[in-house]
Amino acid sequence: MAAIIPPWRKDLLPSSFRGTGFEVESRDQSGGRNAVTHEYPDSEDVYTEDLGRKADHWSVEAYVWGPDYMPRREALKKALKEPGSGEYVDHWGGRHWVVVTSWSCREERGKGGWATIRLDLVEAGVVKAQVIQSDGQSQVYSRADEAMPILLSDFESGYNPSGTAFIAESAMQRLSEVGTRMSSLAGTVTGIGNGPLSAFQRRLSSFTDGLSLLVNTPSALSARLQSLARLLTGLGGSGRASYTVANSLYSTGSDWVTVVPLTTNRVQQAANEQAIIDLVARTALVEQARASAQMDYPTIEEAVAVRSVIASRLDAQIRASQAGSASANTTRMALRRLGAAVSRDITIRGADLSRLTEYTPTATLPALVVAHRLYGDATRSAEIMARNPDLAHPLFVPGGLPLKVVANG
Repeated sequence: MAAIIPPWRKDLLPSSFRGTGFEVESRDQSGGRNAVTHEYPDSEDVYTEDLGRKADHWSVEAYVWGPDYMPRREALKKALKEPGSGEYVDHWGGRHWVVVTSWSCREERGKGGWATIRLDLVEAGVVKAQVIQSDGQSQVYSRADEAMPILLSDFESGYNPSGTAFIAESAMQRLSEVGTRMSSLAGTVTGIGNGPLSAFQRRLSSFTDGLSLLVNTPSALSARLQSLARLLTGLGGSGRASYTVANSLYSTGSDWVTVVPLTTNRVQQAANEQAIIDLVARTALVEQARASAQMDYPTIEEAVAVRSVIASRLDAQIRASQAGSASANTTRMALRRLGAAVSRDITIRGADLSRLTEYTPTATLPALVVAHRLYGDATRSAEIMARNPDLAHPLFVPGGLPLKVVANG
C-alpha cells in the first residue's frame, strides 16, 4: 500500500537564498515587540510602552552535500556575500526579503562531501527612497531569458520517440491537441488585427502539418513548440494581455487522461506526454513572469495576487522537477532564480502602491458624487464602477453597500 503523505509535507518548499538552493536541517524564527517598561518610585503601578514591532529574525542551519557540494557551497557563499537584501525561501513556508547579518561555513574531515552553513537573517523591509524600479524589471527579463534554453534541454532529456510506432503516434496526438489549444487561445486575444493573428496561425499550421517529422527530432520539436508558445503569449503585445494568455496556456494538458505505466511502451508514452506538458507549462510560466514585470499595478493587492500566482506555480514546478539528472537540477535552479527576481520586482514596485479599502455610502448616490466625496475628483467614477462590477448603474450606487475603493487615492 502506498505511503500516505501528511498534508503539511505538501506545503514544504525548497530552501534558497537569492535563488541559490540548499538543504536545511533546522531553523529558528523570532520576532516580538519593542517595549519599554516604566516603573515609578514609591508606587505599585507600572506601565509598559509599546514602541512597535521588532524585525523578524531567522537562524538557519543549512547544508550542501554530494559529489558537487564544493561548487554548490561556493555559489551559496557568493550569494551570501552580495551587498543589500535578497529573497530567502523558507523550507517551512514563506518568502521573505532579508539581509544576511552573519554566516559561517563548517566542514569536517569525517564528513566528506558535506558543508554546514549557518545563516543569521533579519527582515529587510522596503525603503522607498532606495527603490530602483527598472533594475527589478531588468532582472526578471534576464532570468526569463536564461531559463528558456534550459527548458529545451530538460525536454530533450525526458522525451524519447524511439521504439514502436505507437509511441510516436501517441506523442503526435498530444502535440496536435496542444496546437488546437493554442489556436483556441489565439482567438481570445482582442485588438491585434488580422495580420499578426494570421501570421501566428500560419506558423501553427506549419507546425502541426510537419509533426510526422518533428516528432522524431526532439531538439527541433522543442524549439518549435517553445517558439509557438512565446509567439502566442506575445500576440496581445505586452503586459496584462500577455499575462492573461500565458496564464491560460499554463494549464494545457491538465485534462489529459493519465497514462498508466504498466509496460515499457506505456512508461515511455507517459514520460513523453509529461515532457510536452512540462515544456508548455514552464514556457508559459516564464512568459507570465516576464509579463508581470511589464504590468502596471493599480493597487498593492493586485500586485500581491500576481506575485502569489507566479510564486505558487514556480514552487509547484520546482517540486515536480525530478532531482538527480543534471538537466533537472539546472531547471530547478533557473526557476528559483526567476522566482526570486519576480518577487523582488513586485515587492519593490508594490511599496508605493495604494491599498484597497471599503467605503459604504450612507444613501443611494450617483457614482460621480461618490467619487467626488472620496477623491475630490468626479471623473474617477469610472474607476469605482470598474472595481465594483456588481453595481448595476452609475447613477444609482446603493446606500449601505460596501464598495472597494483605493484607500489613499
